[in-house]
Amino acid sequence: MREKLLIIGGMSYETSTHYYKFINEEYNLINNNINNLELILYNVNFHKIVKLMEDNNWKEISNYFKQIVNNLNSFKIEKIVLASIQYIML
Repeated sequence: MREKLLIIGGMSYETSTHYYKFINEEYNLINNNINNLELILYNVNFHKIVKLMEDNNWKEISNYFKQIVNNLNSFKIEKIVLASIQYIML
């Protein structure tokens, strides 16, 4: 059985694409072939999250992410990545 990954992106599409590219490159490097990791990239509407942050409503932000995971539960996701930290590639 192949591992399945959920990437929750959309806080910045640039970051989401970095995660997607990096994960697939590393998976191929580890497996020494052209296999791709089975993954789902779920893009959120960051505007909604910003509004909740401005209202200091962290509980609703948490509920929003839980709802995303629950809605995708049928895919039998094994790991989740929240693509929200911009990193610098040297």
